[in-house]
Order: sequence, then C-alpha cells, then structure tokens
Amino acid sequence: MEDVVVMQKLKMRIFCLLACLLAVTLLIPGFQLEAHAAGQSEISFETNFVSVKESAGTVKLKVFRTNGAGTAKVVYFANGGGLWLTFAPGETSKTISFPLKDDTVAQGNRLLKVYFVTSYIEGAVFGPNTSVNVEVLDDDGGPIGPGKIQFGSPNIKVQENAGAASLIVQRRGGTTGEVTVNYKTHADYYQGAKDGVDYEGVSGTLVFADGESLKTIKVPIIDNDNYDHNRTFYLSLTNPAGGANLGEIRDQYVQITNDDPITNGIRFAPGDVQVNENQGYAAIDVLRDQPSGAATVSYATSKYNHRGTVRFEEGETKKTIQIPIIDDGIPEANEILIVSLSIVSGEKYAYLSSPSTVRIEIVDNDTAHFEFKSKTNYAMEETGMAYITVIRSGTSKGRVSVGYTTAPVSAKDGSNPSNGIDFIQMKGTLTFDVGETVKNIQIPLVDDSIREYNEKFRIHFTPNAWIDNITVGTFTEVVILDQDHLTNS
Repeated sequence: MEDVVVMQKLKMRIFCLLACLLAVTLLIPGFQLEAHAAGQSEISFETNFVSVKESAGTVKLKVFRTNGAGTAKVVYFANGGGLWLTFAPGETSKTISFPLKDDTVAQGNRLLKVYFVTSYIEGAVFGPNTSVNVEVLDDDGGPIGPGKIQFGSPNIKVQENAGAASLIVQRRGGTTGEVTVNYKTHADYYQGAKDGVDYEGVSGTLVFADGESLKTIKVPIIDNDNYDHNRTFYLSLTNPAGGANLGEIRDQYVQITNDDPITNGIRFAPGDVQVNENQGYAAIDVLRDQPSGAATVSYATSKYNHRGTVRFEEGETKKTIQIPIIDDGIPEANEILIVSLSIVSGEKYAYLSSPSTVRIEIVDNDTAHFEFKSKTNYAMEETGMAYITVIRSGTSKGRVSVGYTTAPVSAKDGSNPSNGIDFIQMKGTLTFDVGETVKNIQIPLVDDSIREYNEKFRIHFTPNAWIDNITVGTFTEVVILDQDHLTNS
C-alpha cells in the first residue's frame, strides 16, 4: 500500500514539474503555440460527463478531432498523471483509457475529473468539451439507485450543413435497473427555427439499460441555399420512469448556425456621395439583391441625429433616402457625414450586405473675402507702428481667420543684421468674430535716427489651409516715411 502512495506522489511531482516548464515556455518573448493558428481543427471530449461502475475496472473516454489534416497533440491529466495524446494525419478519434480499482468496500459514489492541460496544445484548438467528470458508481452494496436524467449542457450549436444535431442525455447518481424518459423537439418562438423548414422534429422515449449512463438523440437539420439568421429550437425531457428523476438541465437549446452567403441583402449603392451645402438634402440609393418577402431596415447619421426606416415590399430592389443638409451661411471646411444601416428587430427577411455605410461629403458654399483697405499705406518711422486695415466682405456669419506675413522691398526686416533694420518681421493670424468686418494689422517700426529716404515693405495674406472657400485680395505696400530725412532735406 505504501508503494502505491509513493508512486502516486511521484507522478504528481513529475506532472507539476512539466506544468511549470510549460508555463515558463509560454512566457518566452515571441513564442507562440501552433494551436492558435487560423483554420486549424478542434479537439474535444465526446461529452462532459460519464458514469461507470467501479467493477468495470477501466474508464474509456472518446476524444474527437475535426478536420484531421496534419498532426495534432494535446496533454491531458487523468488518474494522477499527465500524458500526451497524439493524432496522426487523418485521425479524427482516439480513446483514453485508465484503470479503476475495485476495492469491494461500500463507500458510495465518487467523482473523478479528466481534463486537457489548456495551456498546451499543438496543431489544433480546443472544442467545447475540455474536461469530463467521471462518476464512479460504487457497486459494493452501497446505495446506488436509478439516478437522475438530464442533458449534458443547456445549449449547443450546430452548423446548418452538419446533417444532424447530436444531443447527449446523461444518467447521473446511479445506473441501477432500467429507466426511461420521453423527449420532444419544440420550435423557439423568439428565435425562429421552424419544424419542417430548419429541422425535422423528433419525439420518442429513451431507454437506459441497467448500468447504462449515456444516450444520444439525433435531430436532422435541414440545409437550404438561402441566407438565414442563426435560428434556435429546443428539446425537452419529460416523464421519467423506472424510479429515475429529472436532473437540473431538462431543456437543451440548439442554435443552427447559418453557412450560406447573403443573397437577399440590403446595402447602399457603392461609392461616396458629395453634395453642396445649399442643395438642401443628399440623395442616397439603398439596394436590395434578389428580393424575397417584404423587409425593413433603419438608418442613422453619425451627426445631427437624422434617423429613419426604409421599407422594401416584395420584389422591390431600390429605394432612395434623403438626408437633410442645413445651409448655415458660415464659411467652414467641408464636412463628412456617415450614414449606417441596421436591422429592425423582428424582421425575418432583412439582411445587411456590404456596404452598409456610406460617406457624405458636404461641400461648403459660403465664401468670405479679405482685402486690404488701401493698396498703399504710409507710416512715420518715429511713431514706431504701422497700422494696416483689412476689410472682410462676402459674409459676416461665423468666426473666420486669415493669416498674414511681411516681406521686405527696400526696407530691411533684420533678417541680415549687418544691413540694419527698419521694421520687425511679422507673421500672424487675423481673426474676425461673428459680424466683424474691419480689423487692423500692426507692424512695429524701428526709429534709427539715421537720415534716409523713404523705404517700403509688403504684407501678404496666407489663408488657413483647412478652409478652401476664403478668397483674398492682392498684397498691400507700406511706405515708411523718415522724418529725419524730411527735416534735413
């Protein structure tokens, strides 16, 4: 007995060491497991629960693999140790076996857990069942009983082209004697799967023989060539007999996942839409491919909260919606508006295809014009400042700006210190608030007390790059009058 305990402890230590090494490996930068590559197959236990009598001597668990291309490996933990399970190319099923000790002592049922080491898998990804609870039924005179009957899980998914959905029914807490339970499919009123359209309804009675713990119900799935939303139906268990009771999971919902491309989709006409701000609205075409049945979709804009619905009657393929455009009279950059389609809740025949969004460019039509009041301006050097008036015309709505910069002619701006300086080089922005039409630019002058002739420089406009609809007049010229020269002439 002591040797058995020592061996069990040794196995546990070896497995812990293996798990630590795997964890360290996963932390190495750049290390990636092949199991997360796109398009690989799934490895999963057949079920998440099984019952077996202690006297059976062996537990056998099936592991399935979808898409058997290439080699796949996974580590599983069972009976106190971790082991590799390897699928050769083309293999799609394996069986895990480990022994049970029949001790002939009445000690009640016990539960074992077999599971994949989820941090390590190669050549595949995990499917829905990554572990199995194994109920070991004591058959040494203990209270066994007929048990409880239930589904293995409350929900499963099945592809439309799978042919059939397989539902596992479990017998837990005892397998003594023969027991029965009734089953039947039901349409789900809210999620739309219909008997005879999406699946073929079944009903009947499951019979569990003495010692039997698992049964499978097959429900045929109808594969059509039309795009459908994912649909759901469910099965119920009722009327257990033979002493058995129902467990907690008495209903199982089956979601049929669509595998057909959208052939009845609603979409925008391809391409962006451009509209002038003063046009009043933007017209956008909404198209429907291969229409079948009436359908309604909704639309909404990314700004200004414009919303509405589009209704297609049977056979209609094109509708036009109008998005209101407000002409605000304010010079501004062109504006972008996004319109998106969405499904109206409860619509059976409404499906979206691409593109489900469209981009509207609103081209501004409001122009602001800037010009200098005078073509030539005069300033006395001794005053220290030149004042140049700028006039705004066209529209006085909105807050707009225009840039300006100076350029020397005969007057010197100090860019070459050895030549002297007559005015301060300036570059700035002149901003007009709403309603403002007149502003002044101020350019500092340098009084050098040197007798010299009148000198000139220019001021040019530099419009803001983000506003295309601002126009400017020509440059203005500033003549610096030297009082020293006038006094001594």
